[in-house]
Amino acid sequence: MSGSARTMQELQARCRDRTAAVLTETEIWERLRSGRDAFDLDVAVFAFGASMRGCAGMILVPVAGRGVFTRAESITLNAVPAHPGPAPNERLGVVDAQIFSDQTADWLQDGPVAPGAQVLLDVLDNRKIQVECQSIDGGVFHNAFRMDEVEFARMVTYNTFLPARLHLTRDGRPPAHLAMLRTGSTIFLNGASGVVIGDGTRSAPGKASLSLSADMLQMAPQSIERRADDVTMSVVVPIPVLDDAVRQSVCACLADLSPVELDRTVRPLDREMARRVKDVLEQGQCLLTSSTLPIPGFVTGEARFP
Repeated sequence: MSGSARTMQELQARCRDRTAAVLTETEIWERLRSGRDAFDLDVAVFAFGASMRGCAGMILVPVAGRGVFTRAESITLNAVPAHPGPAPNERLGVVDAQIFSDQTADWLQDGPVAPGAQVLLDVLDNRKIQVECQSIDGGVFHNAFRMDEVEFARMVTYNTFLPARLHLTRDGRPPAHLAMLRTGSTIFLNGASGVVIGDGTRSAPGKASLSLSADMLQMAPQSIERRADDVTMSVVVPIPVLDDAVRQSVCACLADLSPVELDRTVRPLDREMARRVKDVLEQGQCLLTSSTLPIPGFVTGEARFP
C-alpha cells in the first residue's frame, strides 16, 4: 500500500483474494536497509518470544464414565494441583480444569521449569497425563489422557510483554501502528490462530503487555523454545497497515536497527514463525479480524476501523 488509506474490510478482501502485500519485519528491514522505501505493504508481521510465565491452560479433562460422580472437589494433573471449573460437567465424566504455568507442587522436586509449566508442555507434546480427582462425596478417581483425546483445551496468557521494537519510539510514546492492535485482533500463539483479549496484567507506559488466547489443540510444540531457566512461547502479531501513518510508524521502528541488533532481537525461530504466518495470510487461510475496541494506552491517534 502507498499513498492512500483503506478500511479493514478492504484489507480483508485483499487477503481473501490473495493480493495482499504481506511482509515480515525482517523483510521490511531488508528493504529499508537497501534504501528501498517505496514498496507495497498491507500487513506487517512481527514475531517474538514470550515467557510461559504468566499463562494458564483450561482443559476439559476426562475423569470417569457418565454419571459416576456429580462434583469435583479437587484435581491434579501429573500430581500438580489444578483448579476445577464451575461448569457442571462432572455428570458427563469430565472436569473443566485450569492449571497455571507457575503452579508449584510441594511434593515434587524442583526442575528447570515450574511444575505447572511442565504439565502444559507435556499436554502440548501429546504425552500421557495422569489424573487424580476427588469428588465432593469423598470418592477418588484416576484416569490418564493425551492431548489428542480431549475435546477442548485453550491457553490464556495474562502478561505477554511486547518487545521494545514493537511498542516504543525514540521519544517514549506509543507508535501509531500500536493502535492497530485492538481487543479481538488476530494473533498467533505457538502457531495457533488466536485473539487479543486486552491489556496484560502488568501493562504500563513504556512496558506494554497483552492478554492473549488461542486453541491449544492447534498449537505446534516445535514453536516453543525450552531453555534451562525458562520456556519461551512464540507470539506472532500481524499489524494491518491501513494508511501512511501506520506504514511510516512500522518502518520507523525498524529502520534504526543495526544487523547486530536485528540478529539479537529477532531469533531464528521468530523468523520462521513469521514466515509461516505470512504464508497463511497470503494464501487467504486466515483473515485479520476487524474490531473497534481499543486497548487503553495503545491508542495514539484515530485509527481507521469503520
